[in-house]
Amino acid sequence: MKKLIILIFLLSEIITKPSFAQNKTEFQGRVTQMSVPVMSITSEKLIKLLMDEFFIPETLVTRMEIIDVGKNGFGAKDLVRIYPSDEIYFIELVSQKAQQLMNDWEFKANFQIIAQNTNPSVLNDHSENKPAYNIFISLLRSLGRNYKDYPIKLKLERDSSTVTFEMWDYNEGELKFDPKAASYLADRLTRQAVSFVDSTYYDCIFIYKTIVDTVYIYRPGLKTVEK
Repeated sequence: MKKLIILIFLLSEIITKPSFAQNKTEFQGRVTQMSVPVMSITSEKLIKLLMDEFFIPETLVTRMEIIDVGKNGFGAKDLVRIYPSDEIYFIELVSQKAQQLMNDWEFKANFQIIAQNTNPSVLNDHSENKPAYNIFISLLRSLGRNYKDYPIKLKLERDSSTVTFEMWDYNEGELKFDPKAASYLADRLTRQAVSFVDSTYYDCIFIYKTIVDTVYIYRPGLKTVEK
């Protein structure tokens, strides 16, 4: 009887007590991603210096990554990732010597543009770094045809073997394919291809001419009659 009471009590706890799965809506959040500067170090001399500065108790270190977590410049409250152990350490204190060294670390993109959200054709006049601007403008035009809402975040990576493209933080209901825009683009590209063909045309002129002339031939034996 005692075992039966305990079993009934346990079943009652399972049925009546709200589980974490039942209340998971109360603990929901949103997972996103961000890009942060990372300083990758392979110099043995620099690795030794920073290990002493940050009091890192490692014996074998082939590579070190300093992660600017707050995107406010490298320094205190950032993270250090050590290879090959893959251990992560928190930078609590930074000496003046180390901070002066880290102040020179700054990520600079090969190409970056921050422009007003307007018609992409406005940017067509840029003559500097034309290929990079064309990639940017083509992306804006494609985005304008297929997604007209805000905001949206994109990420594109390509190497010799793979291409990775990601989109997030956008309204999926506003992601729509416009067949009219696609057909117009295809027609425009066709007309552009035809108009830019380098062709040479030749005009042929035919001239017809008839030549009439008189030839006098002397025939011996003929006598002239004098009057």
